[in-house]
Amino acid sequence: MGLADASGPRDTQALLSATQAMELRRRDYHMERPLLNQEHLEELGRWGSAPRTHQWRTWLQCSRAQAYALLLQHLPVLVWLPRYPVRDWLLGDLLSGLSVAIMQLPQDLLSRPALLPFYP
Repeated sequence: MGLADASGPRDTQALLSATQAMELRRRDYHMERPLLNQEHLEELGRWGSAPRTHQWRTWLQCSRAQAYALLLQHLPVLVWLPRYPVRDWLLGDLLSGLSVAIMQLPQDLLSRPALLPFYP
C-alpha cells in the first residue's frame, strides 16, 4: 500500500500534464483553405485525359485483323475446319472414333477405384 500511495500523486501529475499538453495542442491546431464557389469546385473536379488513361486505351485497341488472329490462336479448329475434306475423311473418322470409344470406355470404367468394390 505504501508504494501505491507514493506513486499515486506522481501518476496523477503526469496524467494531468499530458492532458493539459493535449488540450493546448488541440487549441493551437487550425487549418487555412481557400474558399471555393461552385465554379471553382467544378473546375477543380473536371476530369482531364491523363497519360495513363491514354496508354491503356492504346493497349486495349484492337483492329479487325488482330481480333481475328486472336480468335484463331485460341480456337485452332476454325483454321482447319473449313479445309476439312468431308466426303473423303468423315466416314473413316467416325468409325475410328467409335472403335476407340468401344475399347476405351470399358477399360476406363474398370480402372475407376470407386467401382472396384462391386466386382469380385
